[in-house]
Amino acid sequence: MSYFTNIILFSFVIGVFRNIHRMNFVRSYKLILCVGILLGGISFNACKKKSAESTAKLPIDPVTGVDDASLYTHKLSDETQKAILQLEADSMIVGNLGEQLKNFIKDGVYDYGQIFKFVEVRWKDNSAELLPNSRKEIDELAKVMILFPAMRIKMESYTDNQGNLAQLEKISQKRVDLIKKEIVSAGVEEERISVKGFGSKYPVGDNKIMEGRLINNRIEITILKLFK
Repeated sequence: MSYFTNIILFSFVIGVFRNIHRMNFVRSYKLILCVGILLGGISFNACKKKSAESTAKLPIDPVTGVDDASLYTHKLSDETQKAILQLEADSMIVGNLGEQLKNFIKDGVYDYGQIFKFVEVRWKDNSAELLPNSRKEIDELAKVMILFPAMRIKMESYTDNQGNLAQLEKISQKRVDLIKKEIVSAGVEEERISVKGFGSKYPVGDNKIMEGRLINNRIEITILKLFK
């Protein structure tokens, strides 16, 4: 209890005894009520301040003993900053996979559960044949992985439900196999990329409409590791 609060309590006790001694019960009652309200307000503000201070502190992970934010935050090294500058020097299409990855690395807050997607990779019908002008993002991914040699990813391919389900799964596998082959041929070690085709499983859009089918035909990238 603070020094100021002690003075109030002392004054309160003296005032009550004086009024009781003088048989002024009404005045004593009013004095008790006023001081009670005042002390209640002081206690409430103290609790509020303490609560704010405690919530301002980041929660501590019971296993590692460090705050949650520090599990993801990474101080950008000189090498990382240099690599980012090299990425920025190359023209990357806004919103494309290359820019998504660059911005993620540049932010310095790494949640390795975040999913990135190819935006302009397109295939000829239900096949694993790339359409023209669909290689730009594959080149961007290879460039990022070369600049960050410890980077490991998993790549998962999905389709809509238009066709034989078993065949769609094979097609989705061929698609990620092709992209992996392209990245490896650019100089990235094969073991740094894991791939899996799921076919029409796990749709995120409505296969009954064209827009939903376009969304379901997707390839997702998840970063498993970025630094040594």
